Amino acid sequence: MNHDPLGGNIRHTSSDIRHPGERRNISKSAVRALDVLEHFAAARRPLRATDIANALDLHPSSADQLLKSMVDAAYLLIDAEGKLYRPSPRLMPFANWLAENYFGGDALSKLVASVAARTGQIVTLAAPQGGWLQLVDVAMPPALTGLVRKGSRVSITSSTLGTAFLAAHDDREIERWIERTPEAWRIDAALRAEIRASVDAARVSGYACGLGDSLFSIAIALPRPAAGIRLVLGLAGQPEHVEPRTAEFGAQLRRYADSLMDEVDSVTG
Repeated sequence: MNHDPLGGNIRHTSSDIRHPGERRNISKSAVRALDVLEHFAAARRPLRATDIANALDLHPSSADQLLKSMVDAAYLLIDAEGKLYRPSPRLMPFANWLAENYFGGDALSKLVASVAARTGQIVTLAAPQGGWLQLVDVAMPPALTGLVRKGSRVSITSSTLGTAFLAAHDDREIERWIERTPEAWRIDAALRAEIRASVDAARVSGYACGLGDSLFSIAIALPRPAAGIRLVLGLAGQPEHVEPRTAEFGAQLRRYADSLMDEVDSVTG
């Protein structure tokens, strides 16, 4: 672990990322249906089958079959000419429930997009999934496209996102999270002390930071939403561009995180 000029600890972190689709027995058709709905949310307009097939890299016949199945189940509506698809009101209870549980409306997606636009770096939103942190939203500049994607998983104990996540918990909860990880069996006293030191440094500075094989990362835990799940906002980029601005970017992440509570107050006020 190195020390930065600001007095914080910079940990050398793991670059191991588990990408979606690596597990067996995954229902790709179910995932594709949700990908379709996510694409509608991004496009915010009715779409043709060819639009969806091109966006999701689907064979036209596969896209047509999937869309017809979603129409048959009333998840999608199709216009009288049979050309334009749009989400159905059947999805409204689901959408409303999500909005109520995650700061209201599209606050989180706007947060990720805003930080990415402001900094020009990779920005991620992660949530705990079993003994991992899983990326649930990603925005990145064209030059860094493909390094990470939605659904990828990173270690709780050896990533910057994980350090920020652990720093938001008390010591007893930290031990429980460590024991849930796949690598718990090989975490010895020395590694446990390193994890603790990085957590302590993150608590002091208000953000975690770390240097991987090719990226320098900064992360903070977000205020806990109504869903009760601790989310983590991360920023990463080439070390020469990010590390000298660690304090600046860390402060920006904190301001954006604080703005979520303002969003909640405006919705509930």
